[in-house]
Amino acid sequence: MAPTKNTPKHMPEKTKVGEEVLDLVIPYIHNFEDRNSVSLVSRKCYATDGITRKRVAVHTRYYPNPAFFSKRFPYIESLTLKGLLSDHDQTIYDDMRITPWIEQLALEFRCLKELYIRRLVVHDEDLEKLVTTRGKDLISLKINKCKGFSTDGLRHVFYYCNQLKTLCLKYCNYVNPKDGIWSYQLALNSMVLERLHATNTYISDEEALTFLAKNCCNSVTSLKIGACYLSKLGDAFRYAVRLEQFGGYICSEENELVGFQFPQNMCSLSIKDLPVTPYSIVLPFLNHIRKLKLAYLFLNCECQCLLFKRCPDLEVLYTEDVCGDRGLQVIGCTKLECLKVRLGDILNEAIKCVGTHLKNLRKFRVNLVEKRGITDLPLDNGIRAMLMGCRKLKRLDITLWRRGLTDVGLEYIWKYGRNLRFLSLTHIGKSDAGLVKLSKGCPKLRKLKLRGCPFSEQAVAGSVFNIPSLSKYLDNLIHRKTTSRKRNVLVIEVVTVKTLTCFVFLSYLSLKQSSLHTLSGTTQFHLKMPTGDSITTVNHQQNPGIELKITIQNNSGEKLVGLLHETCSKEIVILCHGFQCTKEYSMMVELAFALEKQGISVFRFDFSGNGESEGSFQFGNYRMEVDDLHTVIQHFTAANRVICAILGHSKDIRLSFRADKVDLKLIFSYFVGGNAVVLYASSHHDIPIVVNVSGRYKMDRGVEERLGKDYLERAKRDGYIDVKSKTGKVLFRATEVSILERLNTNMHEAGLKIDKDCKVLTVHGSEDEVIPVEDALEFAKIIPNHKLQIIEGANHGYGKHRDELASAVLAFIKDNMHRV
Repeated sequence: MAPTKNTPKHMPEKTKVGEEVLDLVIPYIHNFEDRNSVSLVSRKCYATDGITRKRVAVHTRYYPNPAFFSKRFPYIESLTLKGLLSDHDQTIYDDMRITPWIEQLALEFRCLKELYIRRLVVHDEDLEKLVTTRGKDLISLKINKCKGFSTDGLRHVFYYCNQLKTLCLKYCNYVNPKDGIWSYQLALNSMVLERLHATNTYISDEEALTFLAKNCCNSVTSLKIGACYLSKLGDAFRYAVRLEQFGGYICSEENELVGFQFPQNMCSLSIKDLPVTPYSIVLPFLNHIRKLKLAYLFLNCECQCLLFKRCPDLEVLYTEDVCGDRGLQVIGCTKLECLKVRLGDILNEAIKCVGTHLKNLRKFRVNLVEKRGITDLPLDNGIRAMLMGCRKLKRLDITLWRRGLTDVGLEYIWKYGRNLRFLSLTHIGKSDAGLVKLSKGCPKLRKLKLRGCPFSEQAVAGSVFNIPSLSKYLDNLIHRKTTSRKRNVLVIEVVTVKTLTCFVFLSYLSLKQSSLHTLSGTTQFHLKMPTGDSITTVNHQQNPGIELKITIQNNSGEKLVGLLHETCSKEIVILCHGFQCTKEYSMMVELAFALEKQGISVFRFDFSGNGESEGSFQFGNYRMEVDDLHTVIQHFTAANRVICAILGHSKDIRLSFRADKVDLKLIFSYFVGGNAVVLYASSHHDIPIVVNVSGRYKMDRGVEERLGKDYLERAKRDGYIDVKSKTGKVLFRATEVSILERLNTNMHEAGLKIDKDCKVLTVHGSEDEVIPVEDALEFAKIIPNHKLQIIEGANHGYGKHRDELASAVLAFIKDNMHRV
């Protein structure tokens, strides 16, 4: 039988099969990066990802709409709500209330089982509403570094959440803490609790903890509390036969700990203020300890070395006591994956030992707390040896004194830190050259912190764009710079939302305006801060985006100045202003806000010779403006953004450009007499959507009105025509070449060359006084896949009909954008 061609009627069946496969496969994709990538494939993948997601983390500062979130992820089982970072102004922290999210949790999220709250203001009423509606289903509740609630709110939690397996209350600032009755409420209602972490809290009553251990003797495995008398917890430890992790402040005297024993299954120990003499109580089970955290033990170097040598299976080691150089060298736990130490002295040899022996190390933090007597600086060679040996290292945190690590050391991090995802540097480097070197490597870096480093803001901005992963994924770049007289803090966070990049200002102290510049030689990146006293003046409901002033250098060496309305979308619409106008023209601003409200990022800029951009204005400067636009597109595509639209106004010019290497989904342009999108679609068949607003069909019209009668003869005679105002001032100069370029543009031929799969929208005002509506009708006749929208009563500038214009364009974009 001869093969038959596939017909369109077979396509729905194939699509249905593909959708069924997606429905079966997506639930088994658990990596959040893979999930984010899949959700961008199509509208179906986006919807399937939403209904199958089980775990989601939200930055509440940048996602103020809980109702929309509940529709996007209706069946999540684990939710993390994050406030601000520790570097932020306290006045901002005070406004970070969780109440809107609690109200939405009470209405939706019926599958919720785990809730993690961090750095938010939580009131007793919030806790009461949460637990009365969702408490019976919660198995994990974590409240970390929050404030605003009291022990009365915790009593509601303990009363209603009787199925909790994990309860974490860390570093919270309580309001009016009362007696320990509420801790007995926890012990009375908890029967299945497995993990209780209450570090730096008031949960330390020995009788209540003993009662809790008795009720949960078959379940509790981890207990981390505040200050306690270790000698009085003997009964609790005897009941908690399955206890594996313990942490707390030790208040007992030395003679009270005689005969004390930890549970036999202990594999994780975190203790502070343990007296020096009886530290031997931890020795019997060190051979099977996997995690050890020590602080304020005041042990000498010999005792520390003894502890380290007795832990052959140690995987995690934190020591806040000053660990000597010798102590670092004797750490021989070959299974160690996480090492955090404070050093009083340091040698390159000690850092080299880490790379030689700790091949499984994934996290390494070193803090040099003293400067006197240290002669083996810088540590460049030690860092190189450590990175070469620790190939699995993903997190590196280095705090040194000045000149502790030079630009050479930063170059070593560039060469050998290929697997690093987190990098924090304090008092590191010598000049911008070191950061430039660093930014050329670390391809997987997701988070970068710089504190007290001698880097300029230009170099910091350059690192954002030069490190691909910082532009592709959303995480944090924090740059803190301190001066001797005043404290200037600039904090920038790149937040992850579907692997898209969004620059968000988090903290602004002592500065009214800061600027960042890239070092590539072609771009400058300026950050314009809000004019109010604090960032809280930004209203996310009215203005969901953030404005970033960006300077880009074109191929002629001229600086193009623009303003980016950043909304965290991967797609960007580029606005091109009209003839003798600027990016600040009211129509440009209004269209930018209209697109911004739909969650689409917008960039409006001045062509060379206009507004704030450098260069001289020229009439009909088509090729130069094409190059300007192409330069802008290259700038954002290099930062892993998708130019989904270009929008222009009032330019009787041809704005086509080479975009054969640009991944575009949508191209949108608004021209009064401008025909760029039609011309582009006729020569490049990679654009599925074109919107032509008030475009000119007959290019010979309108020239005489601007240049006067016999303009062509005068231009040939003199080589140019000066267009003057009534006062005799020269407005612009039109050369013979630019005039002929316009007259030779054939829009009829261009319309016929547009691909039939390209969707084209032409919008025109019925009362257009510059370009007659008949031109729009001519476009409708020749363009194959075309839609015509006539706005009744609208003139050339759509003065009273801009809302209708925006609605028509946005509707067309939304209807076709996800079909491509």
